[in-house]
Amino acid sequence: MPEHIHRPLEAVLLTPREKHFFFAYYDKLQFDPTDRWVLAQKADFLDRPPRPDDAITVGTIDLRDNHRWEPLERTTGWCWQQGCMLQWLPGDGRRVIHNVRTADGYGALIHDLDRNRRQEIGRPIYCVRPDAREAMGNDPNRVAWTRPGYGYVGFDDPNASIVAPVDAGLWRIDLERNEFELLHSIRDAAHRDPSADPEDASAPHWFNHLLYNTDGSRVIFLHRWKSHDGRTYTRMYTCDPDGGNLHQVSDAAAPDGYNASHFWWRDAQTIIMWGGDHEGHGAYRLLRDQDREIEQLCPALLPQDGHMTYGPPGPLGAERWILSDTYPDVQTGERTLLLYRPDLELRIDIGSFHAGNLDGEIRCDLHPRWSRSGRWITIDSVHEGFRGVYLLEIGPLLQEFGGAG
Repeated sequence: MPEHIHRPLEAVLLTPREKHFFFAYYDKLQFDPTDRWVLAQKADFLDRPPRPDDAITVGTIDLRDNHRWEPLERTTGWCWQQGCMLQWLPGDGRRVIHNVRTADGYGALIHDLDRNRRQEIGRPIYCVRPDAREAMGNDPNRVAWTRPGYGYVGFDDPNASIVAPVDAGLWRIDLERNEFELLHSIRDAAHRDPSADPEDASAPHWFNHLLYNTDGSRVIFLHRWKSHDGRTYTRMYTCDPDGGNLHQVSDAAAPDGYNASHFWWRDAQTIIMWGGDHEGHGAYRLLRDQDREIEQLCPALLPQDGHMTYGPPGPLGAERWILSDTYPDVQTGERTLLLYRPDLELRIDIGSFHAGNLDGEIRCDLHPRWSRSGRWITIDSVHEGFRGVYLLEIGPLLQEFGGAG
């Protein structure tokens, strides 16, 4: 029997009060492997889109030293929704990667904090493979005008007049050799099905939202385009890291298709996503890669889109739980932070945070992130009148409801 309970947890502010800090997206590693250092980004304002000369500061917060802030670098390659793609590189060391704007475009920087070294990468990254040897990237200057709030300003898209360019798309980036190649072009994707009209001048195409699976053997990416009536359509694809074995997971243009929104890999083969059908009915859905089988999760408890992730495996049993959030309630402006355990059909609301008066591309979604151990989560929020990063301890709650037993 589905159960919905409320157990509000204390949200501890990690960043200086009245200053503007955030981490950004929900699908990046914010905690180092020891759960001691947390990454964050500091801005000088909160209530407008960034201009080309606006820089943010990236740095670390030491959870064992009174939340001490240690700046690392300034960058002008960023946006409000996904920041500068700041994240820890997977592995045991303390290596951080983020995007930057260069003299002639965009690239990335790797900081090795243990060896005090840095490495320049010739293309901007989006997600990093679990072995940290390669990354995937897209074209942030194109995304800046096709989906404001998710790309970078400073360089115009050289393909702005081209509906589906042949030299933009899904990029594979070798982080060890600083080499990169285009795996799938936007033009190829647009021509793959005539329902996505590649010649409609009012319907630009772009790629966004890339993510490796848990063992690095597959990658998700979204192909999106705007139709002449202003609607945005989404196709979700998976492929091997070299671009092979391309598979269409969902297609909003198909009669029985879903318009995919947020997603996450539960394991190497299983994807959870929010998908809406043509009648406007959305739901959390589980599906297997390279398979059409879809399972809908409890719509009575999960009726709204959110930024969902499964927890990391470990003694707390966090891998049994989905962490997610909601968009602001139209009446109250509150956003709910929640946990859901599918096998128990149990939803626990652990917090509610007002969205303030920010919306559109400058909004501040909660974008909840797990720590590596599953004991902690962080969120971004403006409920106190400034952008801040907050920490919540959920380990005792997970243990109360069974842990890993």
